[in-house]
Amino acid sequence: MKVVVVDLFAGMGGFTEGAINAGADVILSVDSWGPAVAVHRDNHPESRVEQTLLGNPEWYIGLIKMLEQYRGSSIYPPYFHIHIHGSPPCQALSNASSTNAEEGMVLVNWFLDTIDKLKEAG
Repeated sequence: MKVVVVDLFAGMGGFTEGAINAGADVILSVDSWGPAVAVHRDNHPESRVEQTLLGNPEWYIGLIKMLEQYRGSSIYPPYFHIHIHGSPPCQALSNASSTNAEEGMVLVNWFLDTIDKLKEAG
């Protein structure tokens, strides 16, 4: 089964690299930090890498549209698997942090809500 990956909070592309090495097609990697995105693009020039501030409640709509294009495409057979990977920043959740953990949960909750909405969309 072909695996197609969307890598959210992708940083410099560590997960993307592992997914590619495992034989997956990474169709989109997203991070908000410009220096990390620049390194990611240098490391994976063949991949679509975007600098976007994640956390927008409506962001998943564009992702659904993009995934629908792949689903209807002749590039991938109807039996491919889509993997949405997310590594929201967790520094505020660490016991070593003096930051309120609730601040760190905002993007974790956004990611989980996005996955729920993608499941609902089919």
